[in-house]
Amino acid sequence: MKKFARFLSVTLALALMLCCMGGLVVSAEESAEEYTLFIAYGGDKEAENDWGWQYYGSDVEGITATNATIKSGETATISLTFATPNVNSWFFAPCLVGEDVSSVSNVDFTIVCKIDGVEVPVNMEADAEGKTWWTEGTGDYTAEQCIRLAGGYNEWATKYIAEPAGFTTIEYTITLNSVELGVKAAPGEAVVSESTDEYTLFIAYGGDKEAENDWGWQYYGSDVEGITATNATIKSGETATISLTFATPNVNSWFFAPCLVGEDVSSVSNVDFTIVCKIDGVEVPVNMEADAEGKTWWTEGTGDYTAEQCIRLAGGYNEWATKYIDEPAGFTTIEYTITLNSVEITTVTEPAEPTVVEIDKNGTYNAYLMLQTPNWTFRDAHDSANGIGSEVWGQHITNNDSGVNYGVVTDAVIAGNGTYTVSITDFGTIFADDFAAAGQEYFNILAVSTDLPAGANVTVTDVNLIIDGQVRHTYPEAYINTESNTSLQILVQNIWNSDVKEISYYPTPTQSLEIQFTISGFDYDAEPAVEETEPVEETTEAPTEAPTTEATEPVEETKGNGGNTVAIVIIVIGIVAAVAVVVVLQKKKGVQ
Repeated sequence: MKKFARFLSVTLALALMLCCMGGLVVSAEESAEEYTLFIAYGGDKEAENDWGWQYYGSDVEGITATNATIKSGETATISLTFATPNVNSWFFAPCLVGEDVSSVSNVDFTIVCKIDGVEVPVNMEADAEGKTWWTEGTGDYTAEQCIRLAGGYNEWATKYIAEPAGFTTIEYTITLNSVELGVKAAPGEAVVSESTDEYTLFIAYGGDKEAENDWGWQYYGSDVEGITATNATIKSGETATISLTFATPNVNSWFFAPCLVGEDVSSVSNVDFTIVCKIDGVEVPVNMEADAEGKTWWTEGTGDYTAEQCIRLAGGYNEWATKYIDEPAGFTTIEYTITLNSVEITTVTEPAEPTVVEIDKNGTYNAYLMLQTPNWTFRDAHDSANGIGSEVWGQHITNNDSGVNYGVVTDAVIAGNGTYTVSITDFGTIFADDFAAAGQEYFNILAVSTDLPAGANVTVTDVNLIIDGQVRHTYPEAYINTESNTSLQILVQNIWNSDVKEISYYPTPTQSLEIQFTISGFDYDAEPAVEETEPVEETTEAPTEAPTTEATEPVEETKGNGGNTVAIVIIVIGIVAAVAVVVVLQKKKGVQ
């Protein structure tokens, strides 16, 4: 029988898959590296589950491998030939190996597969991130060295070709169209990059022409009578000189500043530049002290340009604000030489839109306990190869090697908003034995598998891990397994998931193990649990009579008129009093 747990022990395959980077490529270039190309394989040689055929790029007795080296733009054929036909294949995939593939941002390739010389159809449907490749540790190669290409077969994951069995030779012909190197930003991440835009550079000016406050000289990038302007275009890394020459010396300057204009400068996050200023041909000192934000530039509407189009550079003069140079007056020409060292822009990638799947808000679903010990006693997801309908599925857990079943698993029916528990009891010493055998005092996997679809529009909170009746861990918000693209899974621990790999200590279960969670998002609430009460035993024995020597409290009559009870009590009290009087009189007369 095919078992996920055994697969993990051999290859740590899908569980060690690196998360692929999505979003904006900050920088990308074609790889010039030469890669090694081979077929990774794991399958059975003589009997099911013997894993007698394994190949990870190095020589193996009984397997003849044809490997290759390949670069972008090249085509190569690789193959594996087994001395005897295999009994069963668990997985195989073409692998691309380099010194460091962590910077690879895209692999574009075409593939042809032949089994015993006959071409077979290959379904190259991309994954949820639009990719047909991924990095994964394979044999002696780490995930930073090995890329697996789509087109193979995996019993527990994607089957790009139909399951083959009993074959002798498998062959792939691969054309490596492109391998791009680059760093991608995660969805919603801010990315800083160098601007490649060409900007217009000019001097904005406002001052007096003939009398103070006449504002007769104004220039904002467009031709003005009496002003000769030398403007320029400039990119990062370039130097340009700009100037203004007035027909007559100005009377007074109110402000002037070098301006950088583009179609949209709202994404500019930093401008690094050097500046030289000359007044009538004489260089003047420029105080380039940054503002409170550490900046020497700012966006500001100027003339017909909006603040989204115009950046003003420090180095000018403003009567009402910063004076980077001393106040000049009566000059004819002002000139700036500017070196634009760098213009950085910051962009934010589109946030990842969570996939939300509508469910039947009035329906019912199921929750199943999921676990795996370090000695491979397990209960996999209900929709896995070992799930419902398989030979190992039931209300128990199963040891992978021996096939022995243990414990009593209790699953739950999710019927509306409420709190639910899945559990296992009556498991004897299997957990203690497995922990001791593996030298590990915690589970590989503790989780809840549900038949709610992945991305279901429900909320799961207040997840409790309960060991032997005591709550050992509480998680106000559930950790939902993002690697499950079929069904919603609630993870408590998974040693192959970095987010829940290590959790605080909990004791080895000896009596019971429970995972409790609260779910909401349905249109109805779960019915409250009915508390069981001990039935009252009926008896046919006659009631025991009270001793006649002890006085008893009068019993209130529960039927009829309550006034009759009061009358009876008064009569009894009267009789008792009369008897007491008679006794006293008799004693006085000597009657004993």
